[in-house]
Amino acid sequence: MREQHLDFFYDIDLDDDFHARNMFWTDARSRTAYEYFGDVVTFDTTYLTNKYDMPFVVFVGVNHHGQSTLLGCGLLLGEYTYSFVWLFKSWFRCMLEKVPLGIVTGQCKYMKNAIELVFPTPKEENSAYYRNCNNILILLHQNGAFKFNLKNLQTC
Repeated sequence: MREQHLDFFYDIDLDDDFHARNMFWTDARSRTAYEYFGDVVTFDTTYLTNKYDMPFVVFVGVNHHGQSTLLGCGLLLGEYTYSFVWLFKSWFRCMLEKVPLGIVTGQCKYMKNAIELVFPTPKEENSAYYRNCNNILILLHQNGAFKFNLKNLQTC
């Protein structure tokens, strides 16, 4: 695949016996989309593969048309801090260490631990990592980047 598409990125985490533990991949279109639409990234682990019971994870952004755009995918050995740290480091390296303003995730404590370990602490007061999508929407609204009615805000 790399020979045909030079900007295709993949990373595989192997154990001592050279068995795959964790995998991450993305293509040139997704990498370019992150440059333009990577301010806030959604990270989702709700999908599971049937045969191996490995969580399938996706990084998703929103483009200028309000449409979801895929930024990367992965398979994890399990929902462990180690797996998330490895995945976030791979993704961060692939995206040339560009830090998003926010990451919207579920309430997994291992994921939260990994985010705190991998991503640098933002220096600006309005740049923060949130686990709750309501906070992301409020942050964007306060900065004028997103228009919505706070009264209609529902819990995610």
